[in-house]
Parts: sequence; C-alpha cells; structure tokens
Amino acid sequence: MISLELLKIKRRRFFLPIILFVGVGLLWCTVIAVKEFNFNASNRNVLVIINDLVIVNSMIFPLLIGVLCSRLIEIEHSGKMFRLLQTNNQTIEKLFLAKNLIAISIILGLGIIQVLYLLSISIMNNLSFDLFSVLLFFFSYLVASFVLVELHLAISLFTEKQSIGIILALGGSFIGLVSGGMLPKIFQLFLPW
Repeated sequence: MISLELLKIKRRRFFLPIILFVGVGLLWCTVIAVKEFNFNASNRNVLVIINDLVIVNSMIFPLLIGVLCSRLIEIEHSGKMFRLLQTNNQTIEKLFLAKNLIAISIILGLGIIQVLYLLSISIMNNLSFDLFSVLLFFFSYLVASFVLVELHLAISLFTEKQSIGIILALGGSFIGLVSGGMLPKIFQLFLPW
C-alpha cells in the first residue's frame, strides 16, 4: 500500500508547497533570530532560536499539515478510488494507515531538517548548544504534528470537499499567529493547533 501511495504522489508536484512552507518558515526564523542577536548580544543561546522556531511553527505547520493531508487524500476523492478499493478487497483503514505513514514520515523528515537547522545556526553563530532542549523541541514537535496529521487526515478522508480541511488548517494558523502560543491553558486543551 505504501509503494502504491508513493507512486500516486510521484507524478504530481506534491512536495513543492511543502518545500515552500518550510523554506519560508526557516527564513523567517533566521531573520527573527538575527534581529534578536543584534538587539541583545548577551543572550546568545540556542534556546532563543528554539523559541523563535516554535512560534514560526505554530503559524506555518498547521497550514502545511492541512495542505499535506488534503493533497494525500485528494486523488481518492477525485478518481472515485474508494469504490475501486472495495472491489479489490482493500479497506479504507489500510488506506488511512498507508497515508498516515507517509504523512508521518514526511513530518519526521521536516523535523530532522529543523534539528539540523538549529545545529547549523548554533555552529555558525558560536551559540551554546543544549542537546536536551533540542531533543525536547523535536519530541514536542513530533507529538503536536502527529495529532494534527491524524485530525487533518480524518477530515480530508471523510469530507469530499478538500477545502474544508484547508480552511480549518488556515484557521489553526491564524490562531497560532494571533495567540503566539499564549492562549489560556483551558483553550489550549481544546484547540489542537
């Protein structure tokens, strides 16, 4: 099933929006970090960049994950693939699992890129590098992304209009932009973005 899913996304420009989102996010984080380092030269630590990366991720990654999941499921809705799967004795659960594994592996790859980004920025700017903080950032990034992937894959799978999932992802990005992660804890429990 996974190899079939990889064949489906091979001929489409699937990774272009993902690369664009991640590139803009890392560039944005770099600009913020350079401004902070120039403003406060005494606070030169990798935690500053991790904090900036968390804020940028809270704005960009809900939309990235919404687009990723929508594009993964889009071909099934447009080609009436569900009926074909049922005649082939394939279940929707197996399809969901295969798409889930592809989405999680892409998110894992993007997380590794962010860790390498943190490492390279630390080396280039002679920052003190705290491995525990970077691993904690990576783990929390994976947990939050996993929840969003599950949510958006389910929305994209059960609604034929893919715009609904993207609009919800855009709303999540807006919440991340406006709140900056500073909503009261009671709201944070009920808003996965």
